[in-house]
Amino acid sequence: GVQRLVPVAGVVVLGLASALAAATIALPVERGIAVIPSPIPSPSSAPLTEAPTGGAAESPSPAPAPSPTPPANTIAYRLNHVPVALNDIRTSPLIGLGAASYGQRHSIPYHPGSPDYIGTLALVAVYESGSIGAGLLAAGLLFAMWLIFRAGRVRSGPAAAYLGAVASLLVAYQATNALFFPIIWMILGAGLAVAHQSARGSGTTMGAAAAER
Repeated sequence: GVQRLVPVAGVVVLGLASALAAATIALPVERGIAVIPSPIPSPSSAPLTEAPTGGAAESPSPAPAPSPTPPANTIAYRLNHVPVALNDIRTSPLIGLGAASYGQRHSIPYHPGSPDYIGTLALVAVYESGSIGAGLLAAGLLFAMWLIFRAGRVRSGPAAAYLGAVASLLVAYQATNALFFPIIWMILGAGLAVAHQSARGSGTTMGAAAAER
């Protein structure tokens, strides 16, 4: 029993460590929003052009203001959303503000008019479905992972693979909102199928052993 669970626990720990290490290595070291100077010369540096008729020189048109580009430090950009999102959550802490509602209230700083997003799965779950919905989601995920973990007693290989994949994705998704990605639900469903088959196989084996007695 315990020996069969060791590979499952090992794969889960390895998956969590790998996801955390990959997220740490991928983080850029720069901070803030870089501003690209406009290629159009400013009014002070632009030369004056002579009028074709020899009259007064024409002044150049004013140069547009430089536009900010996406921030180089993506984790700083995500962390900046946390206090804004928490302030919105106070208006509806129990049932949330609805799916994809953050972009209806806030736009991307470097692209005005485009809906912004929350880049953390745990925060977006509370923001969109409130503490009730986020609690039910967490309870459902934990229950499903527990069922897969129990399947490791019978089929340790597939159970370890599915459990490690789900755990790794959940860690990685704290850097993005991936609730709508189908991959995690497909892996979770396949893992639950293994858990169901393992439970049926275990029940059949116990029934045959009881009949022989």
